[in-house]
Amino acid sequence: MSYGQFQFRRDTAANWAANNPVLLSGEMGIETDTSKFKIGDGASAWTSLGYGGLQGPTGATAGSNPAVQVVATTNQSTTGLPTIDSVALTNNARVLLVAQSTASQNGIWVTASSGSGAWTRPTDFSSASNQNGSAVDVESGTVNIASRWLLSGTSTITVDVSPQTWVMVAGGEMNAYTLEGNNTNAVGAARDLTIQQVQAMLNSTTIGLTVAASKGYNLN
Repeated sequence: MSYGQFQFRRDTAANWAANNPVLLSGEMGIETDTSKFKIGDGASAWTSLGYGGLQGPTGATAGSNPAVQVVATTNQSTTGLPTIDSVALTNNARVLLVAQSTASQNGIWVTASSGSGAWTRPTDFSSASNQNGSAVDVESGTVNIASRWLLSGTSTITVDVSPQTWVMVAGGEMNAYTLEGNNTNAVGAARDLTIQQVQAMLNSTTIGLTVAASKGYNLN
């Protein structure tokens, strides 16, 4: 018996965004470099679609938004190019705010495209859009690098209207983690690491040859 095969539309996240096609109703498009997907409705362009998720007995899984550069855990003015978590922001930087005095101002923002003007909401978290279960990873920062944040609650949240509560569900403070191996040193307690945390550890310049050697690893 012969079997047929089929493939979904697929491309990198950058190419999907640049081409910005309209997927047919029910058509799936996959980002090959992030493993995330979107399902078309026959009318909305790619950047206007939300990412797909799975539905199970305990409810919908969190839909992942594109990563932010930093997360701000203190109140911020949504303008200019401040330094947040030791990172000096540049133009077009994605930022997650979680501690605004006005809770409806929390969520994902993008710094001005030029100069030091007002921030705007990105297309995946646009003003007046309805959000539920959004999640985002943090790429940089001294304290919150490689952390993951979840928009809390089960009710629909309208951006810039509804109060938003974001909670950290994984990661942060990568300098608290160490590598352990077969050596004479005491082995520390086991830790569960996310993929983002492992990547941050491997890419970190703070894991030097001396530290690695002390844990029984040879990085040469």
